[in-house]
Amino acid sequence: MTGETEDLRATVKGLKGRGEIVTEEIRSDKENTEYIGEVPQLNELMEKDRLNAILKFTDSYLNRLNVYRTHTAELKKQLSTLREKLTVLELNLRKRGETAATKSAKSTTTFQKAVKITFEGVSGIPDKTARLYVSYLVSNASWEPLYHVRVSVPEFKREDAKPLIQIHYFGLIKQSSGENWISTKISFSTATPSKGGAPPLIQPNNLRVYRPPPPPSKRGYMEDTMLKSAVMYKQSVNLSIGLGGKKKRKDIYYGDSYSTPMQEVEEQKVSLHSNQFIQRFDTSRPATIPSDGTEHKVAVTVIDLEPVLEHVCVPEMSEHCYLTARVKNDTNYPLLAGASSIFLNNNFIAKSKVENVAPSEELVVSLGADPQVRIKYKPSEAVTNMQEGWISSSKQLTYNTLTTIKNVKRDPITFILRISLPISEEKNITVDLKQPNCKQTGKPVRVESGIAEITPKNYIQWKIGIKPGTQHRVSMLYEITSPS
Repeated sequence: MTGETEDLRATVKGLKGRGEIVTEEIRSDKENTEYIGEVPQLNELMEKDRLNAILKFTDSYLNRLNVYRTHTAELKKQLSTLREKLTVLELNLRKRGETAATKSAKSTTTFQKAVKITFEGVSGIPDKTARLYVSYLVSNASWEPLYHVRVSVPEFKREDAKPLIQIHYFGLIKQSSGENWISTKISFSTATPSKGGAPPLIQPNNLRVYRPPPPPSKRGYMEDTMLKSAVMYKQSVNLSIGLGGKKKRKDIYYGDSYSTPMQEVEEQKVSLHSNQFIQRFDTSRPATIPSDGTEHKVAVTVIDLEPVLEHVCVPEMSEHCYLTARVKNDTNYPLLAGASSIFLNNNFIAKSKVENVAPSEELVVSLGADPQVRIKYKPSEAVTNMQEGWISSSKQLTYNTLTTIKNVKRDPITFILRISLPISEEKNITVDLKQPNCKQTGKPVRVESGIAEITPKNYIQWKIGIKPGTQHRVSMLYEITSPS
């Protein structure tokens, strides 16, 4: 096959060259034809009664030109036929090469597992039936959680209409272990196998007096650089990922698709087995997972909960009000960190991510901006006040911010407002909160606009109930004192 192909290619190459020569001759003949009409002696020849000889020569030339044209057309037809044959041969060669590569790959990845067990009987003891359980470890098999979070909010609040949140819990299973799992009962757990599960060894932190490097020498740039890079402090920590350590996952949170196609597995009931350290999910019916690295979705459970809806705004960053659903996980199922798709009243909102939420912990789901709650934020310019003293003087800056919230919805809302409070890192600079009157971190106080508190992250948070069609004004006043 290879020799025939090479001969064919050589033939085609020769014909191409021959066609190029013929084409060049045709071009030359065409130029000669054009030149005939431009020869200065033509008029003289015509005057000398030699026109008949010229016409005879022209007829001969045209006949020869027609021969060349016919020959060129035949050559082009032959070239086209040979190219088609060459394309077919190359395609066959490529297919044969791919088939050989596939067979080679299969021969390298195909393997067999065999276990030989010998039972030795003991004289005097009657034969009994033995039951054998075989288990072994395979690599390249993993799973990760996936969620569809569906929130239903009634248009108008009634006594019999409450918001609901439904969490569809899935497990994405994939494996490329070299074995096809055919009609196999699948179990997946929260255990994280790793190399070593011991805590890291603590290393000593050595301190020594800093010694400045010697002055630059004339021994060269590289040696001088090595002297300047002397180490004065060294710390090394060896870490090993154990139970509950970080797990490397794919980038499915920001994207709308996965790197490999995801195949659906028939929805089935999954039972939960939990102990002090891990949780295990067992499928009720066998499933087939081929060894191709394709993700297969298995339904774990559906969780129905009643959330608390809140509208949250951080006006310093954005004058939009965001609807959130806060709910307590009162089931026995732990929610592991994984990608989620958020739906509000059966409308897709966004891709998001669920963090680790253990049973009895709280889950917060963001449902996007609500245009029916309008925010106007007016930051204040600093008012300066100089204070003169006998020994020193100080400068006092007063800030007063105003936030206006208007609820144009037909339902009352619970509004959460967050505004940052500056933090002083210097002893001679103080920050004094005047309004709202909450001084201790983590202790809410009732104020005129609602309930306010200073959070551990040092921002002020108000919780305000706003009726339909009403608006609230919230002010924040603080003073910064520093040396002048």
